[in-house]
Amino acid sequence: MLLLLLDLIDEEDQEKFKIVYDEYASLVRYIALQKLGNQELADECAQEAWISIAKNFKKIGEPKDKRTKSYVSIIATNWANKVYNKESRFKTVEFNDDILTDIADAEFFNRIQISEIYEIFKKLPEQQRMYIYLSHSFGYTSKEIGKQYGVSAASVRKAIQFAKARMRQELEEREGETIE
Repeated sequence: MLLLLLDLIDEEDQEKFKIVYDEYASLVRYIALQKLGNQELADECAQEAWISIAKNFKKIGEPKDKRTKSYVSIIATNWANKVYNKESRFKTVEFNDDILTDIADAEFFNRIQISEIYEIFKKLPEQQRMYIYLSHSFGYTSKEIGKQYGVSAASVRKAIQFAKARMRQELEEREGETIE
C-alpha cells in the first residue's frame, strides 16, 4: 500500500511520508479497529485514512511532532466515524457518565443518533474539535492540551465547555425540545 500512496506525494516529500507512515501506521489501524471492532472494516478504513493523509500531506510538519500525531489521529478517527456511521446508521450513542456533566445530559444524548452528533461536531471550529478529541479520545488534561497549543488550561476548558454547549443547543433545536 505504501508504494501506491507514494504516487500521491511529491518526490521531495516521499521520504518524509515514509517516516510518517512507519511511525503512525499501527496507530491508524488501532484507531480504526477500536472504533469498528471488525478487522476487515478497520483495514478498509485505514486505507482511506492514509489516502486522505497523502492527499493533504503538505499540511504535515515534522514527522514525529505531536501535531502530526494529532493530525493523523484525527484523520483516522474521522474515517472510522464515517465507516461506523455507514455501517450502523440507526444505533444510538452510549456515553460514559464521566464525559457528561449531569444525568439530563446522559438521557438527552442517549436519544441522539451518532451521525447527528458527528455532523454537528464537524461544524465546530477546528481548535474546539481538537481540544475535545484530545481530551476524550486520548485522555489529555486541559493543562497538557494547553501546553501543546500554547494556551492556558482554563482557555482549553472554556473552549470545550463552549463547544459542548453549542453542540447541545443544535441537537436540542433538531429534537425540538429543551432539556433543563
